[in-house]
Amino acid sequence: WLLCRRLGISRASSLAVGTAFGLGPMFTILNNTPNLVAGLAWSGWLLAAVHAHCDRPSPRSTSLIAIAVALSFLTGSPELLLWQLALGLGASVAWSRGYKRAPGTTLVAFVWAAALTAFLFIPAVELAALSTRVGATDQLLWSVSPTQLLSAALPALDMPRGTYLGRDQWLLGSQFLGSLVCATACFAPLRSRRALPFAVGAALLFALSLGENLWPAAKLL
Repeated sequence: WLLCRRLGISRASSLAVGTAFGLGPMFTILNNTPNLVAGLAWSGWLLAAVHAHCDRPSPRSTSLIAIAVALSFLTGSPELLLWQLALGLGASVAWSRGYKRAPGTTLVAFVWAAALTAFLFIPAVELAALSTRVGATDQLLWSVSPTQLLSAALPALDMPRGTYLGRDQWLLGSQFLGSLVCATACFAPLRSRRALPFAVGAALLFALSLGENLWPAAKLL
């Protein structure tokens, strides 16, 4: 809601967007994994902070980005934070018309967030360095199949699923985001350039989610 209001969207439309995001199928499905829900919940706050920073850059706006990133990290879902950082940086590039240094100062905010969470970030890095899964060959078991990707807009399209640890991922019980939500997201960039950064970010994230089912994504990941 706050991000939509900052983008100049009406109160009613902002309320509809916030409701679709916070009370949509994905949040309902993830109710048994609070770390994922909490991490997702900070996405809008992070982008709203980035937009405020691009609009009126100041130490305060930089600190707001750092705080949003730090709180997202503390939810315990670093894999979500990775795409949030990428989306936030991309948004800072798209919104930096009046402030060309916005991407650079946004990166400074990210470093500031790392400093704020150093008490947890440094031990996590040390633990990851000692992981026995560094040379594992199953990093892409979470990959979404093309059918599952389409099920984000078409409910139950991925049913029945394949075998566990097969081509279909089993981390999420469903990928359904809402047919109307997906349709609106597809047409929004055609009506407003403000939606373009989100459309590009969504397209890249959807492509990466395919993992081993898409050669460029598999090579990158």
